[in-house]
Amino acid sequence: GLRVEALHLRGELDLDALGVEAPDRRDARAAGEQVRPGLLAAEADGRAAAHPGDDAACGAGRVSIPGHTVMLASAPMDDAAYGRLERLLTAHGPSSRAREAADLWAELAGEFATVERDRMGSAVATVGPAAAPAVLLLGHIDQIGLIVTHIEDSGVLRVRGLGGWDPRGLVGQPVRVRTQAGDLPGVLGSVPIHLQKGDERTSGTEMKQLWSDIGASDGDHARSLVRIGDDASVGHGPTRLAGRRLTSRAIADRLGAWVALEALRIAAAVSHTVRVAHHGSVH
Repeated sequence: GLRVEALHLRGELDLDALGVEAPDRRDARAAGEQVRPGLLAAEADGRAAAHPGDDAACGAGRVSIPGHTVMLASAPMDDAAYGRLERLLTAHGPSSRAREAADLWAELAGEFATVERDRMGSAVATVGPAAAPAVLLLGHIDQIGLIVTHIEDSGVLRVRGLGGWDPRGLVGQPVRVRTQAGDLPGVLGSVPIHLQKGDERTSGTEMKQLWSDIGASDGDHARSLVRIGDDASVGHGPTRLAGRRLTSRAIADRLGAWVALEALRIAAAVSHTVRVAHHGSVH
């Protein structure tokens, strides 16, 4: 037999994982199109193979193609699931400063799983029998961010990356600097192109050329608001685009942590013979 566990954010059957070979995919796709968005897992008895002309029927959690049955554990993106994702995406958590985001993830996982924490702040949530074979789901909690390294007399903040950035994509981005008094909004800037000289126009932007403008009137004003070593998140919060798509800061890592959280939530709600654990790593 073949057991397949796969994640699909677009509600499509993973025909490669199920072993359906071209050109036999047309009918399998016709069945897959009837599956609700949010397909998380599929189980097939034997080799999954569809043939032209085969009837494919999709019912409540089941797709039948002659010769095999695919059982579906479906988790649509309902309001509650999206709400959890939105909370995770808006939580503050640059690399090495991800405690807030990790605390939130642990709180959400604690609703249905046993949660343990390590000294770094990472969370491990488990469901299922302790003595059973274990399956590990790994998701990053942290996000790339910035750290303040210098405050200019003009009032702008010099910054460096927490994680790997392409500086060309940072100019004009909104930032939120995490200070002792709370989050402070700002915007990233650099020398405008009409003031650049020589090869500056073609050499590309470097991180050392960037600054964050928080609106301070001068250096003393800025130093009264921000300390060297304060970190910052970059980009906007969750924004829905056309075509059921979503964009947000922190989405690259935090989405994986959310996916594992939702998979673990489903595993906790069904009978199982394995122990499933998710390690929410703060890195």
